[in-house]
Amino acid sequence: RVIIGVFFILLCFMCLWYDLSLSTLLSNTVVRMGINASMVLAMVPGIQFCISLNNLELHENIRTIGSEAFSRTGLRKFTVPKTVTKTDDSIFNHCPFLESAVIKNNSISDYEFSECVMLSDVKMSDEIEKIGEGAFSNCISLKDIKLSSNLKIIDKKAFYGTDLSSPVFPSGLTEIGDDSFRGCSRIKNVDLPESLKYIGAGSFANTEWQKTNY
Repeated sequence: RVIIGVFFILLCFMCLWYDLSLSTLLSNTVVRMGINASMVLAMVPGIQFCISLNNLELHENIRTIGSEAFSRTGLRKFTVPKTVTKTDDSIFNHCPFLESAVIKNNSISDYEFSECVMLSDVKMSDEIEKIGEGAFSNCISLKDIKLSSNLKIIDKKAFYGTDLSSPVFPSGLTEIGDDSFRGCSRIKNVDLPESLKYIGAGSFANTEWQKTNY
């Protein structure tokens, strides 16, 4: 038991040293990733949870970003390149300092920016046709967003708990999922497009608009 205990303590120290050394290396730098790669792996060791990582650029060779790749880092802004063709879930979730995101690719995945409490500036490509489940859920600083002109689907809980007040829906929108704007208490006016075929349960629950229309 003593040997096992000592081994465990040494292992903890090694993990701590690895994280701190990598954090020091990445701190206050711009990291250009993907020069010889096509994918950012899911949960990259030492990058996920690296709170000192505040600025990062992806090389145009990158095509896929894996699940939780940059989760819980110290990123303050990020641009998803147009060349990225696949983003797995939760790649930026729980980034506490992320304030600005530019989405140039054609998709927004499930829980991609969830719990990014300082996110207030989002610019998305007009090629985006679907916003994934919980993509911006609990982004409490998000007061305004210009939706893609070609947006077709807003999945469930996409904007749950945000601070949006007047979302403007594009004319081709067909689906608003369950609880997608639940808890957005400042929403007072909603103009639903004629193209809409489905409005999920609780889509506008606990909003000013829901209180006056139902």
